[in-house]
Amino acid sequence: MAIAAAFCFRLAFSACIFGHLRLRLDRWAAYHRDVGANKDDDPPGRSPFRDEHEAALQRADALQAELDAERAKGTKNEARIGALESQLAEQRSRLTDIEKKLGATSHPATSPGPAASEPPPDAGAPASRDSLLSMSAEMTFPDDGQVSRYVRLVDNGVGRIEQGLLFFLLAAIVLTAASAALADKIFDIHLGRWWFTVVRGGTFTIAMFAAAFATHQQRHLAMDLVSRRLTPRNRLILGAVLKLFTIAIAIILLRSGLHQRDHVGGTVEEFVSDKTIVTMMPVGAALIILHSFLHFVIDLDYLVRGKLPPERARSGH
Repeated sequence: MAIAAAFCFRLAFSACIFGHLRLRLDRWAAYHRDVGANKDDDPPGRSPFRDEHEAALQRADALQAELDAERAKGTKNEARIGALESQLAEQRSRLTDIEKKLGATSHPATSPGPAASEPPPDAGAPASRDSLLSMSAEMTFPDDGQVSRYVRLVDNGVGRIEQGLLFFLLAAIVLTAASAALADKIFDIHLGRWWFTVVRGGTFTIAMFAAAFATHQQRHLAMDLVSRRLTPRNRLILGAVLKLFTIAIAIILLRSGLHQRDHVGGTVEEFVSDKTIVTMMPVGAALIILHSFLHFVIDLDYLVRGKLPPERARSGH
């Protein structure tokens, strides 16, 4: 049984390491393919503003595409078109400021298309939405309906609890391991095996809770080779389908964790038992299912109301 728990821990740890390395490699390849080769006519050289410039440029392209789609509709939504034009003008102004910092000459911010008009400020016009130019920007959801707002409150509340538990567990592991090492090497005091079970169980628990928290933040490793070619509405539909697929996989993980919990056990009483450690697997799977279901309900609410949620800026991965 202890071997099964150790195997699960190593599998979760290896998955985290592999995901981190894959993310770094994808970003490195995207940088040298698009930025290093200057395929998007960016000014040469590196600076702290390059990533911000890339994000602003992609956001402006997305706004221009959405604006063209709105103009092509038979029944035009003048309020939506006005909001898009305002956001696009703001993006172009931001691009100009970034290019000045880079010391580059200005160049078109978007692909060829109809020029967006810039109407004078109007008190009755809808307020422009803050763009998400970086992966660390705070997400705002001005188009949330009543259902989406309440569901998001529940999701954020559970996420804050998970974040607090992660900080507590990380601090407990670091302090326990450091205390045991100092007591053994400096004071020649052996604390036994209890500290090892705390570190082992805490590490596995962090892996499961971190997976649930990443689901809440929607920060899992993603390959957008297909989604970037879809329209915003089709991306929303694809995201809802992927959340259902995530729920199905997490249910399998939940059933596997419950089965292992019923069969795991050791002959030696430990400070943190193997059964307690394995219990974290179905707990983490249940939290992943909860977050995925809540996000699916939010996406479904947006689809029913014909709205589009704000999207995070892409960063080349």
